[in-house]
Amino acid sequence: MSEDETPSASESESHLKRAVDNLPGIAYRCRPEPHRDMKVLGGRVQATTGYSASAFESGVIEYGDIVVSEDVEELERKLRTAVDDQSEFSVTYRIRTQDGKIRHVLERGSPVVEGGDVVALEGIILDITDRKRSERRLRRQNNLFTNTQRLADVGGWELDVKDWELQWTDQVKVIHGLQDDASPSLDDAIGFYHPEDRSEISDAVERALEDGEPFDLALRIQTEDGEQRWVRAKGTPTVRNGEVVRLSGAVQDITELKKREQLLRLLHRLLRHNLRNDLSVIMGYADTLDEELVEETPSEYVEAIETAATDLLRKSETAKDLLNLSLEPTDTKGPVDLGELLEATREELQERHPKAEIEVSIDESPVVEGEARLGALFTQLLENAIEHSERDIPRVEVTVYTTENEARIEIADNGPGIPPEEWTVTVEEGETNSTQLRHGSGVGLLLATWIAEDYGGHLEYEYEGEDGALVTVVLPHQ
Repeated sequence: MSEDETPSASESESHLKRAVDNLPGIAYRCRPEPHRDMKVLGGRVQATTGYSASAFESGVIEYGDIVVSEDVEELERKLRTAVDDQSEFSVTYRIRTQDGKIRHVLERGSPVVEGGDVVALEGIILDITDRKRSERRLRRQNNLFTNTQRLADVGGWELDVKDWELQWTDQVKVIHGLQDDASPSLDDAIGFYHPEDRSEISDAVERALEDGEPFDLALRIQTEDGEQRWVRAKGTPTVRNGEVVRLSGAVQDITELKKREQLLRLLHRLLRHNLRNDLSVIMGYADTLDEELVEETPSEYVEAIETAATDLLRKSETAKDLLNLSLEPTDTKGPVDLGELLEATREELQERHPKAEIEVSIDESPVVEGEARLGALFTQLLENAIEHSERDIPRVEVTVYTTENEARIEIADNGPGIPPEEWTVTVEEGETNSTQLRHGSGVGLLLATWIAEDYGGHLEYEYEGEDGALVTVVLPHQ
């Protein structure tokens, strides 16, 4: 067809039909009445409703019949308003397809006015079922996110470096004592920190922005109503083309954790100073009494005092070790040469227990992941073996083997073995565990078990009768 030729009416109608059929929904024309007597339909009629366009146009089924009954009233109200006001309308509702499935649709239309009267409605109906499903999934995820923030008392934040816009989640606002509609700036956020901690967070943010350095800090804030809280503030920069474009992170309320930590530190000082000093005084007076008692006076009472004081001192040292480890940062793990660590432990214990025989045998020294607590693990096990031995000369042999993925450290002694109730502490939870701890036994074993498990390992035990006991520490090695 040349440019000067005009398309025939049939050709124009054909083009229009193809255009309508390619629409992403249903194009329609109907009477302006509640029952929606459809006169013309085109587009994805069958795909959306399950019925053919001719079924609606011939009156076999009316479109209003497939609208879910709970949505009919709202749909008719919107249509009446559009007709009365001669205005455009938009409404979402549900339909039931021919095979009984429920689909969500969005209808947009407007009245056709002739001579001042509305003679028809024209519009398009779009299938938005997938969009509704996505919206529901997003709502569930948002609810989960909100509940998780609330339960963990942690919220998120993001700073857009381009316009310096700071976004806080609702939980961050709760932690700071702010209303939901609050919009703090970066300066406002830093201003919440305690005056003594403000420079630390300010410097951390500056390094993150300038050098791309993340931060993780425990600091104090003062809320909107003046309450002091401890928070863990984390920030991670996003770098593009060598430039920081965004900072994002989290804020967690750790006030209760800090209170417990302060109590632990107080107990730590009590064990380290007061209790140890008092026990030293008791043992000193017991020695004095033993020297001054006449021969006829029984000395077993003095020996009982000395034994009890020594035992209590040893337990206080174990408790002190537990507190030390509970306060020790655990995010600084690195490679540890087991041979060097065990030899250093042997030398330390040999000096404290000169009568004991301690041997360390290693063919090939494995490297494991650990930090300061790993030394405490072996100190506890070796010292337990020495102190509980009933021999004149306690003997402890440490042998290290390696497999493809594990390092096995066997600690054999010539003692009487570990009482079953003490070993139970390391393998059971609940009342048995707590009862043994209240009686003071098994604390060192429990300490060693906790440390080994924190490294992804475990303890094994074997009683060898009169030959002694064998405790094996199993650790993953690099």
